[in-house]
Amino acid sequence: MKIGLVSYLNSYPYRYGLETYKIDFQTFVPSAVADALKDGIIDIGLVPVVESFNNENWQFALNYGIAAHKKVKTVLLASNKPIEEIKKIELDSDSRTSNALCKVLFKNFYKQNVDFVQNENADAQVLIGDKTFGVEKKFKFIYDLSEEWHKFTNLPFVFAVWISNKDLKKSELYRLFKESLEYGIGYLKESVEEYKNIISIPQTEALDYLQNYICYPIGAEEIKAIDLFRELYLEL
Repeated sequence: MKIGLVSYLNSYPYRYGLETYKIDFQTFVPSAVADALKDGIIDIGLVPVVESFNNENWQFALNYGIAAHKKVKTVLLASNKPIEEIKKIELDSDSRTSNALCKVLFKNFYKQNVDFVQNENADAQVLIGDKTFGVEKKFKFIYDLSEEWHKFTNLPFVFAVWISNKDLKKSELYRLFKESLEYGIGYLKESVEEYKNIISIPQTEALDYLQNYICYPIGAEEIKAIDLFRELYLEL
């Protein structure tokens, strides 16, 4: 079973579990995990949730992912202008779900027409993952897109889910895979300690982020949020 994992801090507990169980995996930026699954490079991956809307043959592999109940801290719209003055937004090439979330919010919550661009000068930019650490020092206005979604819907937001391109649930390796993920998210402190040399923020800050901003189980409220996001995304 070939596994694809995201190369960001919020996935390090999963990484810790997989390595503890000695299960091989590859790491990618979020958008590349989806491409690897499409191309058959991997069998199961932590995929941007928006990609699951476009691939009917893909299956939710298990009820875990990357979500946030309110603020997430690492999916931001950064600008030197307030929301109402923004006319052009640069999207993050590493992201698909966060870019789509920004578009959904501007259409349905802010109700503003803006241009979305890549590799162009813009009034604001979507930033995701570890590159958001310290960005508040560079911009006057920082909008946490997960928090904005919660203001709009009163729901959590799901950024990524474990998706497979085939039925793996009857295999013994799948059982071990699931067990390894559950193990990893039970040892957040240990995962931060294990990868302290590659984490770009202080350990206390990293642990606070994993404990208080990231949610790993995907339950009923998260499924409700996915369904609403799918509906709004398909209307774009």
